[in-house]
Amino acid sequence: MQIFFIMLNIIQFFNKFVNKEKLIKFFSLSMLMFLILLNQNIIRNVSTSIIVIKLGTESISFIKLWIQLPLGLGFMLLNIKLMNIITSEQIFRVITSIFLVFFFCFAFILFPNVEFFHPQESIVNNLVSNFPYLKWFFLLWGSWCYVLFFTITDFWPVVIVLLFYWQLANKINSVKEATKIYVPIGIVSQSNMIFASAILSYFASGDHFLLPFFEKIYDQTEIFLKSTTVIVCITGVFILIFHRYIEIHNIDSLTKFKVKNKRIDVLSYGIIKSLKLIFTSKYLILAFLVTVSYSICVHMIEGLWFSRAKALYSSTEEFSQYQSNVLLITSIVALFFTLIGSLMLKYFGWFFTIAITPVMFCIFGSIFFILTIFVNRFYNLVDLLNISKDFLLQITILFASLQNIFGKGAKYSLYDSTKEMVYIPLDDEMKNKGKIAVTLLGAQIGKAFGSLIQFLSFTFYPNAQHEDIAEFLFFWFFVTCIIWIWFLKLLNNLYHEKLH
Repeated sequence: MQIFFIMLNIIQFFNKFVNKEKLIKFFSLSMLMFLILLNQNIIRNVSTSIIVIKLGTESISFIKLWIQLPLGLGFMLLNIKLMNIITSEQIFRVITSIFLVFFFCFAFILFPNVEFFHPQESIVNNLVSNFPYLKWFFLLWGSWCYVLFFTITDFWPVVIVLLFYWQLANKINSVKEATKIYVPIGIVSQSNMIFASAILSYFASGDHFLLPFFEKIYDQTEIFLKSTTVIVCITGVFILIFHRYIEIHNIDSLTKFKVKNKRIDVLSYGIIKSLKLIFTSKYLILAFLVTVSYSICVHMIEGLWFSRAKALYSSTEEFSQYQSNVLLITSIVALFFTLIGSLMLKYFGWFFTIAITPVMFCIFGSIFFILTIFVNRFYNLVDLLNISKDFLLQITILFASLQNIFGKGAKYSLYDSTKEMVYIPLDDEMKNKGKIAVTLLGAQIGKAFGSLIQFLSFTFYPNAQHEDIAEFLFFWFFVTCIIWIWFLKLLNNLYHEKLH
């Protein structure tokens, strides 16, 4: 009975924000987003924990530059081509199914048999000794299963969330509708982090309801991976169901998408013409530069953060538990920002609302970098002051966590939904293919630039770690944060011109 009254109060609360006629659309979009983000946070936590513990944080920049960038560019071109053949909704279901099949295959085929699939460790070590400047390429080859898993999981938020989900949402909502329902959707969907954190903590504890199915397995990491993958695959099925439901009730039923009972929202421009159309638009170029800036900032700080955290949490399960704790607090911050998001948009406008994210990144990220540099460069002073290095490590990780909590919390709640509004005033060709190019290419170029800086450092200094190049990373991080805010200001001006 109590649950009934709680659900009734929730429905009454959202009725204040969402028109009753749109409540079904709101609920289906919210649940779709909730499940997509739930899968994202579970699978990325697992993949990051595995790659950091098994290969080290320095490997991430090599993966993003030499593997993710070419794959991302290839996927962008393939997607543009597919949109001339089938609808974006059909592409979504195909791509999502491929993701789920891969996750299952990795957990139940590749990971349990890595000794069979990976080259012998002695061969890899011998190559590293003979060719030290190519060290990381050999190490990636020696652990290619982990690398592939990390690469594919890193595409999930870019492809499924930023590209396909918002493409669908922007297709079935006007600017007026978006301003009313995107923030409430965020309130529902961002609560996924609470559930993701609870799921990860539950399975990382080593005592859960799936243990009887894996009683013959003694590797705790394998049990953890398989258990979380089962949850991801189950929620993945519900993602496909909700997506198809939205297509039937919000697209197939609308006459503007159909002529003589046939869908007409399959686009007609070829790849070359589409890219030319996109990159001659100042509006989309600015959206592209904003995406690049965000990716650079994240990548500049991510490796150093993981490196410091690994020093404190040395096993896959411990590292995952730490990440799940950060995720839980991030969800609370994201929900807070989401609750005030509509008021901020109404009273302070688009730019103020979206600029909170880079400001949070800049403030907490700068403190983290400064602390890291102080501990690493002035260790004699640290000894002289008789300050515990473990204490300083914990303080440093605290500010790294705060950067992620407030930066990502604002990003997930305010930044993503606000940024997506810039695509709504565009025509179908620019809205769909423009978003593909901006989202995929922007994210990959940003990662590539951030990775290139670290790649050069770790190639010329094979034994270097992230702490050794902290000053260099801090410079690029801070400059990019300032440029990011400036690009948002320019995009804000063009966005309001489009609206009026």
